[in-house]
Amino acid sequence: MSNCRLCNSKDVFVKYKFPACNVGYCRQCGFVQVLEKPNKEELLGIYNSEYFKHGKYVQDRAIALENKRRIDWLKKNGVKKGAKILDIGCATGDFIKVAKSEFRMWGVDVSEFAVKQARLNNPEISQQIKVGMIEEQLFPDNFFDSIVLWDVIEHL
Repeated sequence: MSNCRLCNSKDVFVKYKFPACNVGYCRQCGFVQVLEKPNKEELLGIYNSEYFKHGKYVQDRAIALENKRRIDWLKKNGVKKGAKILDIGCATGDFIKVAKSEFRMWGVDVSEFAVKQARLNNPEISQQIKVGMIEEQLFPDNFFDSIVLWDVIEHL
């Protein structure tokens, strides 16, 4: 059993077992975490083409409203029209597609399938949508005005 990634306690036990991973609970601090951090190859296996063919990746009214809410939130929090924004975990580029009317958009995702779709959905900025881990990307320091990670944190 690994130590808790939040408090480093050894008092972590398996709370849930799933086919892809075990989820642990730390008795010391209460942090719930995936116990076995997936490597890059495992991540690519998880985020294959099947992952993006259901659920929130099927366009509907709720997705459109959520993307509008996100744009409004950015504006409310001081992100100006024309700002340079990086969407980490951009998936199939749905947010980019909507947001590019307000902002200059870039995207990164680990899934080759998703990036291909994002580029097809945003052909005029396809060169600004990259495949790979964010740690592998080369952007100049202080290049972006804002960086968003919509629906990413829970995957880390």
